[in-house]
Amino acid sequence: MADDRGTLTIRRRVYERLAQHAALSVDDVVAQSTGLTAAFDDQTATSAALFRSLPHAMAREDGAAITLTVALRWPTRVNDVCAMVRDVVSDDVLRFTGSRPERVDVDVAQLVSGSAKESASTSTRPRPVRRRAGFIDLPPVGDSVDEVEAIGS
Repeated sequence: MADDRGTLTIRRRVYERLAQHAALSVDDVVAQSTGLTAAFDDQTATSAALFRSLPHAMAREDGAAITLTVALRWPTRVNDVCAMVRDVVSDDVLRFTGSRPERVDVDVAQLVSGSAKESASTSTRPRPVRRRAGFIDLPPVGDSVDEVEAIGS
């Protein structure tokens, strides 16, 4: 009887987007764009990787293995941040898909100074801060009310 209800297929791209979003929720992970020089540093780089945005994720079709390439703020404890990224990605994928990845690999492609992080930021809203697995602090409600009033006037 359960077979009559159908199937649920989660595409590889869903796992990749979840991993990217989860990685950005970790404090020292920075949204960054790579340039031509970063691509030429790697012998295996292809033209598709010339202008890649970080974080960048690649997942197996079943989501069991995810490889995440990130940029981190400098100075930071790289090992600790990578461990936190692995945990957060694993928890978020489990929460949204119902299955935990068997493996989450984190590659650090760039270290970005604090001033470069501030200038690269495109959002004026603070990022949510993760407290426990599955819980985040949301930005103050007053911010969205101000935006609505500005649009209405």
